[in-house]
Amino acid sequence: MYSARQEIDHISALSDGYVQDGSISRFVTEFAPRIEPFERFGRWFCDAVTEGVTEPNVVVLATAAASGKVAARVVLLHSFSPSGFAFFTDPESRKVREITENPHAAMLSYWKEMRRQIRIEGVIVRTPAIEAEGRLRLNGDADITPSHDVVLKSCSLLAGMFDDRLRAWKEQQSVSSARPIGFELSPTAFEFWEGQTDRLNDRTFYLQAPGGWTRKGGR
Repeated sequence: MYSARQEIDHISALSDGYVQDGSISRFVTEFAPRIEPFERFGRWFCDAVTEGVTEPNVVVLATAAASGKVAARVVLLHSFSPSGFAFFTDPESRKVREITENPHAAMLSYWKEMRRQIRIEGVIVRTPAIEAEGRLRLNGDADITPSHDVVLKSCSLLAGMFDDRLRAWKEQQSVSSARPIGFELSPTAFEFWEGQTDRLNDRTFYLQAPGGWTRKGGR
């Protein structure tokens, strides 16, 4: 499993073949290291952490029902490794119903401060219960039951959640108190995008192929 701290310890090796041309960061394709997409994600994620990006693990997760109706929402990326990108959610949430009907999904990381985004497409699989519990305990989250990927960061947010639950109880609606369950997006495609001031933005694609990944570089 990748660790932002492990990547930070090797910050001198984080160059992705960029040169400075005034205020323009220009991607030099012929000098870019031929690294696999998971390692590139780890380096970019580390860059976001060291640059002070607010909540770099916030991602947009898009799913679709069997009918083809699409929905997207913000979730927290719990961890990532060569097997995929893990997140937790309420077992009664809409996304779980859609994942059950159609496991194909997309995930987007967007770091405005760095003008970078990473789009990941793949198939979502359920994390085994024992493994999910271990991941939660590893981060000290085992006794926390988040509701629909909400992080309790302020008294006002907590009060709002309490009001919502109180309203539901008064209306005799079901209120979930189930523990979160884990899922992992197993990628089949990546797109790494970096914005440029001249609007000639850099794009690098990785597609899963037999025996590894194929890369299509820039612009």
